[in-house]
Amino acid sequence: MLKNISKFLHYWYFRYLMVTELYMVEKWERAVINGFFISLLCVLTYFNCTVTLSLTSKLTAELFDSSLGATEDDVLVGHTSHIFNDVSILGGSDLEL
Repeated sequence: MLKNISKFLHYWYFRYLMVTELYMVEKWERAVINGFFISLLCVLTYFNCTVTLSLTSKLTAELFDSSLGATEDDVLVGHTSHIFNDVSILGGSDLEL
């Protein structure tokens, strides 16, 4: 099984070298370029996890709060607990909260 995994990884590394044309450069140049690619991947992952996710979560919360009847001041301040106390917004008076 380890031999199959090793073959699989070597095959995809070979494809990576062919697609990026890194098979033509020297080993030290390949190491520098691979380091750059890994650094770029780490920076993009960090940006995605910190900036993009926080922005989309804030926008999603604002969208759902405004669709439930919150005012703009409630969304900016973060006071939306009174929305859930209003049973008529949730679908009728037969709900128990």
